[in-house]
Amino acid sequence: MRTNLTIIVLAVAAMTSAPAWAQNISVTSAQGQNVNTFVQQHLVGPGVLVTNVKFNNVGGVLAGNRLGTFQSNGYTGLSMSDGVVMTTGNVSVAVGPNNSGNASDADPGAFYADNQLTSYASGNIINCASLDFDFVSTSSTVSVLYCFGSEEYPEYVCSSYNDVFAFLVTGPDPATGETRTWNAAVIPGTVSQTNPNGIAVAINSVNGGSSGGYSSGTNCYYNYSNFYINNPWGAQGVQYDGMTIKLSASTVVVPCEQYHMHISICNVGDNFYDSGVFLQSNSFRNAENSGIALPHTDTDTIAPGASVYFSLLGSQYVMAQAVVGMGGTAVPGVDFTATLQNGAILNPGDTIDATIPGARIFIDALPGASFPEPVTAEVYLATEMCENFPDLKVYDTLRVVLLGESSGVEEAETSLLRVYPNPASADITVEADGLEAVTLVNAQGQVVYSAPADGPRHHIATASLPAGGYTLVASLPQGPVSRKVIIRR
Repeated sequence: MRTNLTIIVLAVAAMTSAPAWAQNISVTSAQGQNVNTFVQQHLVGPGVLVTNVKFNNVGGVLAGNRLGTFQSNGYTGLSMSDGVVMTTGNVSVAVGPNNSGNASDADPGAFYADNQLTSYASGNIINCASLDFDFVSTSSTVSVLYCFGSEEYPEYVCSSYNDVFAFLVTGPDPATGETRTWNAAVIPGTVSQTNPNGIAVAINSVNGGSSGGYSSGTNCYYNYSNFYINNPWGAQGVQYDGMTIKLSASTVVVPCEQYHMHISICNVGDNFYDSGVFLQSNSFRNAENSGIALPHTDTDTIAPGASVYFSLLGSQYVMAQAVVGMGGTAVPGVDFTATLQNGAILNPGDTIDATIPGARIFIDALPGASFPEPVTAEVYLATEMCENFPDLKVYDTLRVVLLGESSGVEEAETSLLRVYPNPASADITVEADGLEAVTLVNAQGQVVYSAPADGPRHHIATASLPAGGYTLVASLPQGPVSRKVIIRR
């Protein structure tokens, strides 16, 4: 049994000046919400499929107040603007300022003991908040961003009263293929050949660098204080006396294989001195997700008669079939067309094979398009990445701004220079009054063609040039004018 009075005195004695961290966080309990809907909305990010969601081993409507959302309201200690909060008591305890050395609310309406964390605890598991779900990833790495905080800091560092938490992943080991369970919430840099499991993040491992007043002196680490934030008495933000910096629970998995995630935090020994874990909004994700389509660095802007292409990277997965969608303010077939490298025109609902490295999608602004303001052409690719999980898709958007004949500053430039690609030969014809010279620059910035113009209409033979995107620069009396052009094969 711990004495609250003694702890309060120690906390006051350990006061330091509080950082100027804006105001207190706010929290909202998820009680009464559907747990699957809650997790999909607030925790799940791109590149992962999450199913079979339960809280404290129960699906459907949430009971109790140990799961909710938080808003930082400008408080920078969490390095997160919003997200999910899980606590050993009522989530309301997490709200600052830090005006108690032993803030607790046991939330007696929903006691739950998580037997999976027994081996991580130094005493009996009393009350837990446990989130479970199955997941599949499209890549080999998944991660979630988190901060852990507790009222156990700093006086119970290296004592037997440490509350525990873990991010337990169960599934095929990427190295051996055998099913096993491991903790993804480990101190960065502690995984090695001699310690393949790393050092779990806990009060006894991430702390201020010294033991508390009730230390038992066993199983302690004091050299990871760079991951610890002391939250002194009276500080704004959160109630907890100490917490970790924002960390990433990252783990390697086998793409397209199903795993189980068990995120849990528990009281140990008693139901006092609450602890909590903050999960950044929508941060449980495929850490490598960038889709299969590689657009240019910035959104491209093209004038009527010009085009731009996007390269598909290909995929290591069996079912990399992309379903095409279109949007934006431009009209397909009127203002632009999207075509494959073989000339096939794409329409919404079409399915393309995205497994061919180097395959291209061309977005062409149709000649004669006229609108008062620039419009956008968007092509969406929803790609099925895993054969056994058709609901798991990666979404990519190819976005181009189209400039019409009457689009403000580009109007004069458009009327000065006309470019006519020849679809049959890939040759290019350039036409402009007073045309003086023509230069062609490749994507690497190298000049691959330069010649004085042989009149107001100049023909460029491209047989010796590789297919790809180029910048055509025409020298005019008014100055240089450029266009993006595509050489196709």
